[in-house]
Amino acid sequence: MAVLAHRVRPQVKADYAFTVQRHGFTPAWREKMVGWFEGLQVAFKLERCTVAAATDYLDRFLSKKSCTPLNFQLASVGCLFLAAKVEEQRPLTTADL
Repeated sequence: MAVLAHRVRPQVKADYAFTVQRHGFTPAWREKMVGWFEGLQVAFKLERCTVAAATDYLDRFLSKKSCTPLNFQLASVGCLFLAAKVEEQRPLTTADL
């Protein structure tokens, strides 16, 4: 019988903006992106949990890897698409955006 290893979810480092990010990232970037997520929630009638999941995925990623502005935008969109695929009955498409 195979034993499944218990996977621990990586925790978000509260100070990642200052300890991990090295390419000019500021907390204002995150605030602006979360605001964009919330705007899309209203525009596309997304579940509140979709925005929460996308923000959680983004924070976990930013806790591990420093991002340039372009990589931050790409990671943010990727987090939103992933959250929508998990949480929504009808996920977002690139045509939606």
